[in-house]
Amino acid sequence: MINLSHFLLVFLLLTFRPVLSQPSDPTAREKDSTPVIPSLKIGALFQTMGEWSSQSGTTSNGLYVSNMRLKLTGEPIGGVGYFLLTNFVKSYSLLDAYVWYQSPAGFRVDAGQFRAPYSAEYTIIAGEIEFTERSFVSDRLSPGRQTGLMFTWRTAGREARVRGGVFNGNGIGSGLKNDNRDFLYVARLEWYPVPRQAGWSLTEPITEFGLNAARSSDQSVRLAGAPDQQELAAFSGIRTLLGGDFRHQKGDWLLSGEYTRLIADRRELSTIRVDGFHLTGGYLLHPDLQFLLRVQSISHDGYGNRLSEWVTGLNWFPSPITKCQLNVAWREEETGAAARVTAKWQVMF
Repeated sequence: MINLSHFLLVFLLLTFRPVLSQPSDPTAREKDSTPVIPSLKIGALFQTMGEWSSQSGTTSNGLYVSNMRLKLTGEPIGGVGYFLLTNFVKSYSLLDAYVWYQSPAGFRVDAGQFRAPYSAEYTIIAGEIEFTERSFVSDRLSPGRQTGLMFTWRTAGREARVRGGVFNGNGIGSGLKNDNRDFLYVARLEWYPVPRQAGWSLTEPITEFGLNAARSSDQSVRLAGAPDQQELAAFSGIRTLLGGDFRHQKGDWLLSGEYTRLIADRRELSTIRVDGFHLTGGYLLHPDLQFLLRVQSISHDGYGNRLSEWVTGLNWFPSPITKCQLNVAWREEETGAAARVTAKWQVMF
């Protein structure tokens, strides 16, 4: 497993390599002035989480560090760059590791380990999600992080973006390779009626529509699915995902939503269908204070397992690099109902 010492060693090698590799002949330096590696950008995310639940028998009440991430971004030279993201509080610390090529015509290729292009919310970085946690839909049903190859094309006016990828399909892990001879295929189409700029803002006018599709032939792959759904703990068969999402942000108002259906064909056994959705509304009370309301649900067709939740949220932005979040949720499932309060403090740059 990659730990802090390994990551720092890689960082030092990348940082000092241009100095160590400089030629001793000054004329040689003049002949080749191109940098050995792209310029390096460093970022970090630190999040502390507080949690309380009224559910009896819960052991999660208390405070803990939910994220301590460090990222390295190599700015492209000749269209080629790289990205490395690690988390020091997870059992498997290497989250993203990939290289990319960006062509002048708007075409891009990514190769390595990263989030598969499914679900607008899941592809948002951890420091920019609107609630303390992602929705059931994106967290349980999306393919998640995978190892593979992704192609991206964006129109010149930024009105649309198409992404498609081929992945191993069995998630990520130390030394994890493809579990069979088949692959996971994922595609996403995004349309922006009002072309948006790069970056993130609470007040930027945004209208976005997205469509997703994914399909794979799996062998003993764990799918999250609906609550208490043991049939998907070691799934073998054909997995199909279909869904869409939208986001409209104008002035102080926000409205967004997402729907996904998982079809798990277990070949000789019955087919399992899982449906999930969330709908979110928001209002900017102050330039640095946002109120949110979300309803979300996920259900297992034919088994009666349903998990539904109402969540109210308050986001406070004391500075450009800090955020405080407070969520109060009322959760209902087959085993009963419970209230849950979560709070998160973060620094991100």
